Amino acid sequence: MNKFARNIVIFGAVIIVMLVCVLYFASRKMLQEIESRLNQGMEIARVQVEKAESSQYGIQSFEYMPFKCSGLMDYKCKTDKITIYMDDFTTTHKDIRETIQLYDLTLIGEDIKSKNHLSFKVKTDIEYPTMSKVDLDPKKDQLAMLYKLTSDALLPNKIECEQNYVYKSDDDTVHTITANTTCSLMSKMFDAQLRSTNVFAPNIERAHIIGILYEIAMAMNGDSSKEKNQAQNIPHELLLLRLNFKPKQSFDDFINSNKKLTNEQKSAIKIQFDTNVNFINMIVPRFASKYLGLSGREIVDGLNKLILFETRELDIKFELKNPPNFQPIKNFKNMSIFEWLGYLGNNYTINVTSTENM
Repeated sequence: MNKFARNIVIFGAVIIVMLVCVLYFASRKMLQEIESRLNQGMEIARVQVEKAESSQYGIQSFEYMPFKCSGLMDYKCKTDKITIYMDDFTTTHKDIRETIQLYDLTLIGEDIKSKNHLSFKVKTDIEYPTMSKVDLDPKKDQLAMLYKLTSDALLPNKIECEQNYVYKSDDDTVHTITANTTCSLMSKMFDAQLRSTNVFAPNIERAHIIGILYEIAMAMNGDSSKEKNQAQNIPHELLLLRLNFKPKQSFDDFINSNKKLTNEQKSAIKIQFDTNVNFINMIVPRFASKYLGLSGREIVDGLNKLILFETRELDIKFELKNPPNFQPIKNFKNMSIFEWLGYLGNNYTINVTSTENM
């Protein structure tokens, strides 16, 4: 009896090992496919950006090192570096470019086997090598120096994002995909978190959410017969947008910690900074309240206190008032900043919460 039981256990163990081997090789095949598709997509995007006007995508070009993927049930794909070249808006010379470098960019895919759920995580470190090479005289180039230091203080040096997709395919309702996104941005002056909930209504019948996303990707890659499936043509609505800021230090503290500047230079930069902030406080509140009402002034006041390190947390939330009114994404993309603010003010409940320092 013991021998029989032992044989059953051994046989069961062999079956498990065989299943793991089959799963491993099947997973490896899928993994290779994911890696290939991801790098193909990056190359297609690189060519499209290079051929287009910089105003279309906001960048001139980008270079990347190929992604390498690993994993069994869930997948992790990583590239060592992506370099993005952008127009330098401080000059009219198009041959001068601003450079942004993303290091160790990692993309993690989870719930790959699920029909209705899919999750992604992205994290990367960021450097701005062009900016660090600029050598300015604080006495002669105060505005340019202020721009450089402000950018160094505010621009994120690390980004971590999570996004999950939920596919609803009930027979009696419109098929929708809800995308929940959370992005954390860390800079030298503050930590920021952006949360959004978007709902899409693609006219694509597929049993698996990956099949729907694949159809959209193929349409974006130039399949003119499926123009309706291109991202900009898919009906969409923003349900929720939430911004949270937590300061680490004031701009004065940031300047004081710069050992390359003399006390005279620090004083000149602070005066210029305060002048700019006062000017913004004279103009922006009236402009913001025109579109966002009282909430516009509250937002500007909260951001001002955040910069001056007078508050330890600022939370801004836009929540859709009525049921979704689906419109193609391109309608939102083509809006000017004034139209965007008007749309937010008319269609969203705005809640601003500022926690003062003790």
